[in-house]
Amino acid sequence: ETLSDVALELAELRRTQPGDDMVTWLVEAEFEGQRLEDWEIASFFVMLSGAANDTTGHVIAYSLLELDRHPEQKAWLLEDFEGRIDRAIEELMRWRPPLLHFRRTATEDHELGGKTIKAGDKVVLWYVSGNFDAEVFPEPDRLDLARQPNRHLAFGGGGVHFCLGAALGRQLVKSALREVYTQLPDIRIGTPQEGFSNLFNHMNRLPARWTPKRACPAHAERPDTNTPAATRGCPEHQKGESRGLFQ
Repeated sequence: ETLSDVALELAELRRTQPGDDMVTWLVEAEFEGQRLEDWEIASFFVMLSGAANDTTGHVIAYSLLELDRHPEQKAWLLEDFEGRIDRAIEELMRWRPPLLHFRRTATEDHELGGKTIKAGDKVVLWYVSGNFDAEVFPEPDRLDLARQPNRHLAFGGGGVHFCLGAALGRQLVKSALREVYTQLPDIRIGTPQEGFSNLFNHMNRLPARWTPKRACPAHAERPDTNTPAATRGCPEHQKGESRGLFQ
């Protein structure tokens, strides 16, 4: 079963049983008096699901890495997580945007920065370069989670091509960081295995260590020993630590 199949099944369900969810909004949406066709609902569902699963995952991984590399910024965030996380996410995305660039085609002649762009010209927009523009961002090479305003280009910078999943992406990053620092407060990040791409800013592996809050579920207490289950028999727990991998 593909994501398109799932979307179509959900759309059929929500036409008779609407709820407070994305599929219901798509089913009930109208533009110029017309509802979306099934293929449009399925396409939007697949696009949003894929974008949230890929680029957002990269942002989460790099956020954990950069907060570990900048302990003073991490401490500032954790002093008031709920009050500061929104600003922090904007700066983390400026610092490590998931997309490095995108190409567009000019639809008409235009003058920009003393250069003439003709209709049909291919224009490459380097988001990562714009995010470190010293004319827009004071001290652009300094990670500052409190930075305001923060007109980064991680979502494309506005206009008709602004990322449709921006709100969802922000919420996913916020939820992930909240859970990580709640459940794994002493997490330490290792050396990442970064991917090689001139389009995506991504990594393939991100090792991490933390102290387990609960016993390893694979090892229950045995009556013949007083050794805590979390530190007995499991090589992952013998030093009172867990090792994990963010991929």
